Amino acid sequence: ATTASGASVAVRPTEASDWRQRFAVPLVVLAGILGLVAGWGWLRPSGEVFPVIRYAIGFQEDQALSLAYGTSIAVSPDGSLIAYAALTDRGSELRVRPRDAMTADPIAGSDGVWQPFFSPDGGRVAFVTGQRSLVVASVTGEPPFVVSDTGLWRNGATWGHDGHLYIGWRQHGTVLSRVPESGGTVEPVTVLDSARGEVSHSWPDALPNGRGLLFTAMRHTNQATASDEIAVVDFRTGEHRAIVQGIIGRYVAGYLLFVRYDGTLHAAPFDQDALELSGAPVQLLAGIPVEAGPDLAVSASGRLAYARTGIGGGLAQPVWMSRSGVATPVDDGWTLTAGSAPFLAPDGSRILISVQEDDGIDVWVRELRSGTFTKLTFDGNSVNPAWHPGGESVIYRSVQPGLSYDLFTKSTTSGTPAVLVDPEGEIQTGTWSSDGRWVLATTVDGDIYATQPGIDSALTPLLTEPFGEFAPTVSPNGRWLAYVSDESGRPEIYVRPFPDVAATRQQVSTEGGVEPRWSRDGQELFFKTPGRAFVAAQVRTEGDFFVDRRDVLFTPESSFANDVFVTQYDVSLDDMMVVENFLDEVRAAFER
Repeated sequence: ATTASGASVAVRPTEASDWRQRFAVPLVVLAGILGLVAGWGWLRPSGEVFPVIRYAIGFQEDQALSLAYGTSIAVSPDGSLIAYAALTDRGSELRVRPRDAMTADPIAGSDGVWQPFFSPDGGRVAFVTGQRSLVVASVTGEPPFVVSDTGLWRNGATWGHDGHLYIGWRQHGTVLSRVPESGGTVEPVTVLDSARGEVSHSWPDALPNGRGLLFTAMRHTNQATASDEIAVVDFRTGEHRAIVQGIIGRYVAGYLLFVRYDGTLHAAPFDQDALELSGAPVQLLAGIPVEAGPDLAVSASGRLAYARTGIGGGLAQPVWMSRSGVATPVDDGWTLTAGSAPFLAPDGSRILISVQEDDGIDVWVRELRSGTFTKLTFDGNSVNPAWHPGGESVIYRSVQPGLSYDLFTKSTTSGTPAVLVDPEGEIQTGTWSSDGRWVLATTVDGDIYATQPGIDSALTPLLTEPFGEFAPTVSPNGRWLAYVSDESGRPEIYVRPFPDVAATRQQVSTEGGVEPRWSRDGQELFFKTPGRAFVAAQVRTEGDFFVDRRDVLFTPESSFANDVFVTQYDVSLDDMMVVENFLDEVRAAFER
């Protein structure tokens, strides 16, 4: 688990366990708190000044905010409605909550919602699904409408006053594109400025006058860094220019609101006709998590909503955790901004982890005995690392100039990175089989492939059904493949023979499950429930696969963030080990 610096991890009290029975968990602090600010007296250029009112909104357990990459909340233009991605046993669904109501209403047909955003009239909400479709739903109950059914980037979206939806489409690369709200031809609207080191355009916000579009120009890396800039594109010329350093910007009532990499929110006067700042920025508050995209939304009426917690970001402390949930720091003095959970080397002597820094995210290795911490990659885009079974090299996902998201390999002692898997699709994760013969790769679209480096460089489709399949892991004896699939309508853990995956299939979880991981001896298969409890399934893998029983290990008192796409913990030689981010609570203060 990880804790904010100076804070403690609250876990459910349980009996003491054997010191060998330990694992670690990627923790996220309470996901159901939004901070709201009403009244814009501190921004009004003239007229009556109203007091700023700041308060928190909590959610019922079955309606909690689902923290995922990017913005999970939206506020209607008049400020009366909050739309957000809510946790469910199927993953997430769109819920809409009137400002004066105690509960939120579900929107039918919105399972797997990401990054919701309102129409300018407030009567509709659009969102991206887990399968990367763009969907428009009515807040009054009409059936959802699919605008585009595949190929979107999940890098933010906005609804223009010109009747277009603005979002990233993969066929146009890492720039922003638009499509009519009723569906139709998709066309790009921005072009990367390579002279300024731009690699991605994200988090758009359409200006009310229809003159242009605010967005984030990510420089040198597609991870959030201090060098990112808020830019604006002029629709009349197609040209864009940087305005101010920041990682997300929003326009409201003559002002540009923007969040900087240090988690501070600023405001500056902005002339939407001239497309430029007309005054100096002023800091408004601090403590907004930023690494996975700030969860922040603002209405045209001046109501600001932001999540006080998020995924990624904040100082993390790697810890060992017992099966009963007792945490022990790996090293009392070791804290970092983790970009992934750490993974143990095959011999248990080292930890592999990606670390977020100002210039991007890279892979590091820490020697557990000496504490030596060595940087392995230097491209600022390296995530989801995994060990080779021999421990002499690692694989990870990255992107380099001229390439898509691919799998790279790198020796832990010397040499330069090399492309290991370069498919047509975008890679999400990669992992080795225990015998070192196979590499399993998942794509961002939720398909699983396999290849045999040194024998056949081609990717062999394993599981490429219309639904999503993620987080593959092969049993220690090499005979069984565990993975996550949402074929039933919610994520569950399944096991198939490997590599002959078509022979049979068995469901392991019974009420939803994500993040499968085998014990080192192959006698247990761990996973997490929708309620974020850790479960150990006692299994037999030598003959036919069979589940003997399922034991719930513990549920921490602080909420966990489940990840459908990757497994955010590892298993130690003795039992298992997990690390995740436990985030700082917001420290927000308004400065007039």
